[in-house]
Amino acid sequence: MVMRITNNMMVNNLMRNLYRNMNVLDETEEKLASGRTVQVPSDNPIAVTNTLRWRTNLAEVNEYLEKVREAGNWLNTADSALDSLTSILQRVRELTVYGANGSLAPTDRAAIAKEVDQLAEQVGQIANTTYGAKYIFGGTNTTAPPYDPTTYDLSTGTGWQGNDQEFRLEVAQGALLTVNSPGSVIFNGTGGTPRLFKVLKDLSDNLVSGDTAGLNQRLQEIDQNIDNVLNERAVVGAKLNRLELHQTRLEDLEKNYTELLAQSEDADLAEVIMNLKMQENVYRASLAAGARIIQPTLVDFLR
Repeated sequence: MVMRITNNMMVNNLMRNLYRNMNVLDETEEKLASGRTVQVPSDNPIAVTNTLRWRTNLAEVNEYLEKVREAGNWLNTADSALDSLTSILQRVRELTVYGANGSLAPTDRAAIAKEVDQLAEQVGQIANTTYGAKYIFGGTNTTAPPYDPTTYDLSTGTGWQGNDQEFRLEVAQGALLTVNSPGSVIFNGTGGTPRLFKVLKDLSDNLVSGDTAGLNQRLQEIDQNIDNVLNERAVVGAKLNRLELHQTRLEDLEKNYTELLAQSEDADLAEVIMNLKMQENVYRASLAAGARIIQPTLVDFLR
C-alpha cells in the first residue's frame, strides 16, 4: 500500500522542523546573552547541583575571609597600641633613672614628674584604644571605655570598666580565635604585674618628694610592666601569624571554588558564538528548503 503524501503533511513537517530549529537558535542566543550554560534547572540537573554546591562553599569561604580580615584589623590595632605603650614605658624608665640622680634640684625633679604625668595621660588614651566603635582592651565590654580617670581607684584598681572575658571570632570551621588583649592584665595588674596607673602616679610623687628608694622600687615595677607588654605583643604576633595561615588557605579555596563555579555555569563564549552561527545557518537552510518543498498554489498557476 502506497502512502499518499499530501501538501498539508509536508507543511506540518516543515513547520515542526522550523520550530525545533528556532527553539535551538533561541536557546543559543540566551546562552550568549546570559553568559551561562544553564538557563533553567531542567537543562542540566547535574550542573545545577554542582553550581549550588560551589556557590554555597564560596559564600562560606568569603564569610570566613571577612572574619579573618576583621580579626587581623583588630589585632593590628592592638599591636600598634602596645607598640606605642612600650615606647612610652621605655621613656618613663629613662626618666626614672634620670630622676633617681640625687644631685637634681627640686625644680628639675618637678619637671620630670610633669612629663611623667603627661605620659600617664597617654597611657590612659591607649587603654581606651578603639577599633571602629569597639574598645579593644575592655574584654567583651566593647561599648564603654575601660579606663575612666575620674572613677578609677589607683590604690585598689577598682573602677576598671573592662572584664577578663575573651572576644572570639570563628576564622575557619571549628577554629575560634581570641582577638582581644586582656586590658586588665596590661593596665590593671590582674596577672600580678604592679598596676600601671598606680606605678606612674607613685613615680610622679616620688620624683616630687625626692624619694630615691621609692624611685628604685618604681624602676623595678616599670621593668615588670615593660616585660608584661612585650609578652602580650608576642601573643598578638603569634595570633597574626596564625591568621595569615588561615587567610592563605581561605584565599586558595576561594580561587578554587570560583574556578569550579565558572566551569559549572559560565558559557564558553567562543563556542556559543560558533554554535549560534551554525544554528542561524541551519534555520535559514530550513526556510529555504521549505520554500522549495511546498508546491505552488492554484493562484500561482493562474498568474
